[in-house]
Amino acid sequence: MAFDNGTRMGRRALLGRVIGAAGGLALDGWIAPRGSGGSAAAADAPVPVAFWHANSGPLGTILSDLAGQFNASHPTYRLQPEFVGNYTALNQKIMSSVAAGAQPDAAQAGAYGAVAAYLRAGLLVPVQRFADGPDGLSRSSLADIFPGFREDNTYRVEHKAALVSWPFNKSVLVFYYNGTMLKSLGLDVPRTWDDVAAASEKAMRAGAVAAGMGWTPGSELFAALLYQNGGRLLSMDDTSVLFHAEAGVRALAFLKDLYDRKIMYLTKQFDWQNDLVAQKICFAVSTIVSQQYIQQDLKGAWDLGVAPLPAGANKATILFGSNGVIFAKARPEAQAGAWAFFKWWAEPEQTALWAARSHYLPLRRSALAMPPMRDLFARDPRQRAALESLDYAHPMPDNVAAWVRIDPLLQDAITKAVVGLQAPRDALQEAAAKANAILRG
Repeated sequence: MAFDNGTRMGRRALLGRVIGAAGGLALDGWIAPRGSGGSAAAADAPVPVAFWHANSGPLGTILSDLAGQFNASHPTYRLQPEFVGNYTALNQKIMSSVAAGAQPDAAQAGAYGAVAAYLRAGLLVPVQRFADGPDGLSRSSLADIFPGFREDNTYRVEHKAALVSWPFNKSVLVFYYNGTMLKSLGLDVPRTWDDVAAASEKAMRAGAVAAGMGWTPGSELFAALLYQNGGRLLSMDDTSVLFHAEAGVRALAFLKDLYDRKIMYLTKQFDWQNDLVAQKICFAVSTIVSQQYIQQDLKGAWDLGVAPLPAGANKATILFGSNGVIFAKARPEAQAGAWAFFKWWAEPEQTALWAARSHYLPLRRSALAMPPMRDLFARDPRQRAALESLDYAHPMPDNVAAWVRIDPLLQDAITKAVVGLQAPRDALQEAAAKANAILRG
């Protein structure tokens, strides 16, 4: 099966073709197994489906509960979820299991470039095969899934748009703020980055905070600013990087300006979260999933606000989270069981329940009308902030296997430029030259 990087077409442009394929236009040579739904008569013993994942603690409990519901409603199969560590550890175990010929039937894939690497190595059955099959999805059902989630799983395979993986747990970058402090200072919630800078300076002059923001350097906020400036991380055909173009230079220069004006300081790992809780800063950027952890540490000391990421020239934010994959060497009946689970997982009732309990995002628009989501919004309207961002959310380029090697280069360039070791343009051009060499190699 060919993984095609040569077709000159962006991933978002592929979405219409994926939707057009759903409902009967199976890719050449891909015949989905019949009897893959839960309505099929159960065999003498359920088909075991080994599913490796990275959900620990409460998330693992929720997943286990839902797996039990799936097994009860699909007697043909028995999903066997197994926690094997974080995304990096999960990817490492998958690769070692492949070498030993003992990989699972399906898994989460969350490490950068993991799905692309698995696909290039011939390890996967693209889920398009099942989506186009007799137990597949209608066009309207596929279109109900938020477009950014479909984009995140769309690849070019054999010169065609194909859903290779399936959205599993998804989140987006949002903006956190100290609502109590803003109110006391007579400030509105920032809607643009200029608003953030102005509000930060007022809070700093008042002695309320040491700085406006704390930020652990990474490529995701830079990428959001890049898209807001009209740029792209990669060319339309994914063969060269574009983050060093003018939009990227402006994005990185803006971050450096925040640092130089002491509106933003740099942190390590999750130190920004501790500083936000301690009111050393009044703003932070992280995924919507961080809300529950900040809230736990806050213990009601002040009102935590959540808003969509502030806008630049355009609105944009970045998608996070993992996707599900089905392995090619799994038995056909186990592959069918994995697809049955992924399809069931994304149905309105289940994705609403997962989202309400985990604070990840529902995968479908129709899930917003489900009772668990209505109850969540009634209890905590802040959860709407992430959903408001989904129409302009972009995935990181996980469909490019080389991105796992390129991303550290970009992160290094961002850090060097922000702290003044290199000019933004020079840092990005140097990283781009190395990145393009990787893509050519």
